[in-house]
Amino acid sequence: MARTPAQPGVDRRQQILDAALDAFAEHGFEGATTTQIAASARATQGLIYFYFPKGKEELFAAAFEHQAKRTLGALDFAALAVADEAPELTLRRMVERFIAVMGSAHCASMIRIMMRTIANTGSGDEHLSEARKCGLAQVRRLINEMSAYLEQQVARATLRPMDTRLAARLMIGGMMMLLRSAEPEELAESHRGALADQIASMYIHGLLPATDASG
Repeated sequence: MARTPAQPGVDRRQQILDAALDAFAEHGFEGATTTQIAASARATQGLIYFYFPKGKEELFAAAFEHQAKRTLGALDFAALAVADEAPELTLRRMVERFIAVMGSAHCASMIRIMMRTIANTGSGDEHLSEARKCGLAQVRRLINEMSAYLEQQVARATLRPMDTRLAARLMIGGMMMLLRSAEPEELAESHRGALADQIASMYIHGLLPATDASG
């Protein structure tokens, strides 16, 4: 394949990483090939090995870490937490941000890879180990930020006493599974607000009717 000239302002390394993320999410580590990734990124095999001399293993870890860091920067729950605001409003904003960021195509790919690598706890492969560590670190960061906010609200008596870390784990894990199984139209921008309203309401008010919940 002849090398495609780089367009002005285009980051070729990032193009390769984005193509690799999609390939690994669709085909898994074993099924994806550098040939597929090169074709998708409109690059040569030589360019891939220029950026990633160790080949597919290095590319796998780099693609996952690249997207994880990009996502982590956009998912700043601590910045969304307003102490004197009603918890339902803050949680709704957190949920809507989560859906908007994690519902993107590349984040959906990252979630599929994360689920696959975290599930492979018995694997000794170095590339899976590094991706697993990166994925777990990202999840823990989100859980810690959510848990800290819930603790603050419990202390202010705006939420009932609870195991805030368990609650945060259930929220984050539940939203990740929702995004993994949702249809594309459910995550469309026009539907995100309504979806966030429903999720935040369920977290705050539970599943019981209002009369039973208050009784």
